[in-house]
Amino acid sequence: MIACIAAAHLGLLFDMHLLQTSPATTPVHTSTEVVQDTSVRKRRTYQYTHTDNNQSTEINYDGEIAFTDDEKDIKSISPGGFFKFSKTTFGNRRAVHIESNSNGELKRTYYVGKTQEPYEPDGRKWLADMLPEVIANTGIGAEERVKRIYAQKGINGVLQAIESISSDYTKSIYFGYLLQQNGLKEKELSTIINEVSDQVNSDFEKSKLLQKVSGNYLQNATLTNTYLDAVKGISSDFEKAKVLSHVLSTKLNESGFTKSLDAVASISSDFEKSKVLTEMLTKQELPDTYFKQTLTVVSGISSDFEKSKVFNKLISTKPKVLNEHFPLLLETITKISSDFEKSKTLATLLKNAQLSETQYVQWMGAVTHVHSDFEKGKLLQQASRTMPKDKPAVIEAYKKAAKTISSDFEYRKVMDNLD
Repeated sequence: MIACIAAAHLGLLFDMHLLQTSPATTPVHTSTEVVQDTSVRKRRTYQYTHTDNNQSTEINYDGEIAFTDDEKDIKSISPGGFFKFSKTTFGNRRAVHIESNSNGELKRTYYVGKTQEPYEPDGRKWLADMLPEVIANTGIGAEERVKRIYAQKGINGVLQAIESISSDYTKSIYFGYLLQQNGLKEKELSTIINEVSDQVNSDFEKSKLLQKVSGNYLQNATLTNTYLDAVKGISSDFEKAKVLSHVLSTKLNESGFTKSLDAVASISSDFEKSKVLTEMLTKQELPDTYFKQTLTVVSGISSDFEKSKVFNKLISTKPKVLNEHFPLLLETITKISSDFEKSKTLATLLKNAQLSETQYVQWMGAVTHVHSDFEKGKLLQQASRTMPKDKPAVIEAYKKAAKTISSDFEYRKVMDNLD
């Protein structure tokens, strides 16, 4: 059996599902996912084909379509548009064609097999019976339908309608139009976000919807918590990172910052986690009270390369915070396994922080955790150019670190810098 879905919109090609085969005894169940344009361009062309063991369905339409209030008929189609629906069950085919002329007047035809039959009353009744299936599997007329239901029954009416839709993609279309309604209150938006989290299984669709929520709403602590809980519920690291990037475009309060860190911590991919943390440190203020939490999340990155990237961004963009948490930062850096990445991070710290005498001593202690004589020697030589050589404690710490170098050549180079 073959299930095939194709969609085109203003000449744009959308996702084409691969042909699927299955044994003759096994029914084929498919869902329709068709991208609809929500831009100012209103013309739409759509094609849907579904075939399983016993029946097939075809839908073609062009233009803007609106249903009657009872959703048993098509009220209007934009001028020049059309709607064609056919269903074949055990070889028996029925079809309804509705065409709109240049004035928007509708012409309706009804077919049984290949024979045209009077539209009234059988054609009208058959279409009324079929429209719930059309609505549940496509986004046809979704924009006008959402507006109408919202005006009559509010968000609960729209959410009830969405609940009866089977396809994640079609649910996403409806949720998208609901989010566009003017005057949504924060409590209503919170309800919508919870429903998106509960009803939409697709990470792609869930991510796309959450990115439609304006960052202005995320100034509300309660709403931000609801939103970021929904973000944590996204399984795909890539999609989760996309939504968090959207969140970071808005200045977060402290509650939003810590909830965002929780969401970042739930990302498994080192690359995506590093990317979001780097963006976070670039765009957001780092509250002093959440420095330790930030280091904990950075420490959760397994890749030394990605971890080092975040540390270097933290050190270069938040120098004021470093002095207050210097020992904790050093302790975390020394846990980097790679000598190269550890050395690079310690060098960045030395370059960007204005170290006190005590901090120089602490920094020298961290250098001893570098195993490579070459990397260790390089660090100490860098320190020798900026450290206060009139401070005995600093000189003693320098010599102590130098003594951990095994190579006589590297040791001599380090000690020569004291002269």
